[in-house]
Amino acid sequence: MRIQYVILLLLFAFLAGVAIVLGSMVYLLAPANAPSNTSASHPASPINESYYTTTTIAAPTNNTGTPQNQTTSSFNLTTQTSTTTTNQPPPSTSTTNDETLGQPLRIEISGDPLYRGDDVRITVVAGNKFVSGAQVTVDGTPIEATDDQGETILSDAAGGNHTITAEKTGHASASTTISVYPIQYGLSPAVKVHRTEAERQELIKEGKVVFIFYDRPNCPNCMRMKPWAAAIAARNRDCVAYELLSIINDAPRDEVKQLYPDQSTVDTPVLVFEGPQGRYVSDGFMPQSAMENRVSSVSGGRCLVV
Repeated sequence: MRIQYVILLLLFAFLAGVAIVLGSMVYLLAPANAPSNTSASHPASPINESYYTTTTIAAPTNNTGTPQNQTTSSFNLTTQTSTTTTNQPPPSTSTTNDETLGQPLRIEISGDPLYRGDDVRITVVAGNKFVSGAQVTVDGTPIEATDDQGETILSDAAGGNHTITAEKTGHASASTTISVYPIQYGLSPAVKVHRTEAERQELIKEGKVVFIFYDRPNCPNCMRMKPWAAAIAARNRDCVAYELLSIINDAPRDEVKQLYPDQSTVDTPVLVFEGPQGRYVSDGFMPQSAMENRVSSVSGGRCLVV
């Protein structure tokens, strides 16, 4: 009887130990399976070692409606990087080709209208940035590539229509057609305008040079000198107000009348140069270099004829 009692005690102790062990295991496992103390629970997603996410935080606006700084962060299992982008200024006109990759090229032409003999400035841009190193052709013939300001020059343009193309790796090419008058600017109707004295003085106040070529009929020296004056006028259109007039049909200025009371006896043109630094009247033959020097002189060096 006593032996049976001992056996029962041992069995009870064994069962109690088992119960304690099981209870401990339940206690340890309970937090992993317990519900969250938040208002909603979400099942965990399996992690793929090659997986990463990119989170972009939308830029809030300030009271003026201007976007504030943006922050973009990228995460993976081993690294975390962040990049902050501040408000960017408007694109400048400096050459930054990396920023324009993929944008189509655009061709801009200076001067309108264009005349035979003009030096045509060609500018190549993408977006609002100059593109350097663009290959430019005129009617299929290559000219010099664009410089750091996106410019190249078509020198001594011929009259007629010309197709200009621009190409550079990474950009869609561009093409445009220009029309060039078959006469020089200095011989065109554009310069056969008789300005009033008040109009001339207003141009001089603006810093320009009034250059008047009084032509004569049956005048070999006039025919020889006229293209020189026309070339000077064409190259300096921004600072030379050129007039090609007839000394017979147009009323010449007082000093011209005083120089030549009998207009029919003279076989040279009359040239008048007037600018901020004075006035000069020529009554004889003048080579092109002398005309250039006179324009530069009366302009005070502003019109640097080349």
